[in-house]
Amino acid sequence: MQHRSSSALLAVGFSCLIAGAAAGFMFGASSPASVASDGGGAPEQVSRSGDRPREPGPEAPAEPASAASPATAAAAPALGQRAAVEAHLPLARQDQGRPPAATQGAGLLAELSLLLGSGAIEAHFAAGPDETELASFLLEQYLRIGQLEQAYLLLGRAPGLGAESWGQVGEALLAGGNPVRAADAFAEALRRAPGMEGTGFLDHDWPLVGYLQSLGQLEPAMALALIEPRLRAAQGVAPAMRLEVAQLLERAGRTEEARASALDLLSGDSLHEGMRLLARLDPARAEQELRARLAQGADTDLDVQLFELLNGTQRSEEALALLEGRLGSEQGADGLILAAARHLPPELVEGRLDAWLASAQEPLQVRQQLGGLALERGDVALASEHLLTSWEHANEGGWLPHLPDEVLNHDQARVRGALDRASGRAGRNDEIWGDIADHFWRLGDRDRAYQAWTMAREIDPGDGEWSGKLQNFASGNDPLTGQPPGAGSSGAGTINVLPASLSSVQVLPGH
Repeated sequence: MQHRSSSALLAVGFSCLIAGAAAGFMFGASSPASVASDGGGAPEQVSRSGDRPREPGPEAPAEPASAASPATAAAAPALGQRAAVEAHLPLARQDQGRPPAATQGAGLLAELSLLLGSGAIEAHFAAGPDETELASFLLEQYLRIGQLEQAYLLLGRAPGLGAESWGQVGEALLAGGNPVRAADAFAEALRRAPGMEGTGFLDHDWPLVGYLQSLGQLEPAMALALIEPRLRAAQGVAPAMRLEVAQLLERAGRTEEARASALDLLSGDSLHEGMRLLARLDPARAEQELRARLAQGADTDLDVQLFELLNGTQRSEEALALLEGRLGSEQGADGLILAAARHLPPELVEGRLDAWLASAQEPLQVRQQLGGLALERGDVALASEHLLTSWEHANEGGWLPHLPDEVLNHDQARVRGALDRASGRAGRNDEIWGDIADHFWRLGDRDRAYQAWTMAREIDPGDGEWSGKLQNFASGNDPLTGQPPGAGSSGAGTINVLPASLSSVQVLPGH
């Protein structure tokens, strides 16, 4: 099914709905309760217990259209008014440019009303209306103005609308605080999703998995009732889909089946995910499996899982022993250091942290993540300590970590000192000079920023980033955003303390 994307049509439909005239103009008096009776509506609903069909509920009343609403009155302005309105329409008077901002909205609404009364929409669809196209258009308008119940009922009257439309309405209903209707919509989206028919390979592809996850969050028993027959019929099931089903079993309270599924996952590509599930369902068996696999070889993710399991079962001393046993080893303890900082009481960590970092394989990277963790907890002073300390040696790896705004402004004198020292070590590395410039700019030191970007361009004239920032500087725009002053912010909205080259290194899996 193709959705029309014309802005004009969307605007017309929006006004149609405001006028209250579109609710049933194509589908007549079709009853919402007959969704499944005409062969084209939603199939039989699965009950929330997952074991029997639900009886159809009472028909929801349609929202009455108000013949006297202001929008309806505006939809057909008097002929004497039309010329006056047309004189102010932006499309009718393009030579005049846009109306003032204060009147732009009112002018567009008037233009919309005129178009509605012109008969253009009727003419467009009168030549041989495609009911599915019209239904899709109408559905979009219901969603735009928040008439979610009407949108839901329209789905049942429009057999041509497919999984995408049901899923879209489900998301809107969920956001609008109607999880019961949302679950029904997601269930129908799942029924109609590509991959649910036949007996082929049941893959972990969108949109099927998206509808399964959405429904599973609301009604796991319903989701299982729909997917399990397909699992039994499928000739193969992707490991990721088996994991989805195992998590659904857990959510539905079918603990023994979920546990068996988790154990089955340990032998495939979903080892780490299956182990996390098993740890929730059967910690003793999970510990046994974790130790057995760690004895066979290093695995940072499993290390962290074992640490968290031990700490979560009030065995923090054993968790600490695991960490310290990895210090200086080939396997390393970087992930465990972060896990300890995240999960252990501060008093157990503070006296040991320096020694742990001295033995870390990637101490700068660990410090960066420790700084991010401290910032999450609102400890700006500790975050500054970790992040600024890492600056002293960061350029040895060819990059200068980004400082979040909170840290940048916490102790500007120290930041400036760190920038000065970084400048002394930057050498002929244009990337570091560029990072130095960015931070000076964010501190409000335009001269130092300009000098550093100039140095970066001199080192690598072919890098358009430096010439672009200098051009924005010269034109009065913000070099970091490219926007005029006041149009955007150069501050860090999102904390990303790792450079792009290292951001893929996952030292604390599962978090």
